[in-house]
Amino acid sequence: MGALRLDIRLKMDDQVVAVVVLDTKQSSKYTALEWKDREGRPACIHRLAVYPEYQGRGLGKQLHKKTNDEVFNDYAKSKDIYYFLIAF
Repeated sequence: MGALRLDIRLKMDDQVVAVVVLDTKQSSKYTALEWKDREGRPACIHRLAVYPEYQGRGLGKQLHKKTNDEVFNDYAKSKDIYYFLIAF
């Protein structure tokens, strides 16, 4: 299996209100992390955003679950999950 790029968008009221972007590209900063699986294929969530007026409705959780179900179960063999939170 080659490179992977995925974006998933949730729409409500005829507009995109939440999005997640995932691919196989890793920042060079990730090499310092102590990955448990050094042989597996990486899949990195680079952005997960919910429009402010739609926050608090579980949309971020839905996106994370959908990403997990569609990508990690089919693409990645193991899960090392690291979270970096950036708030705006």
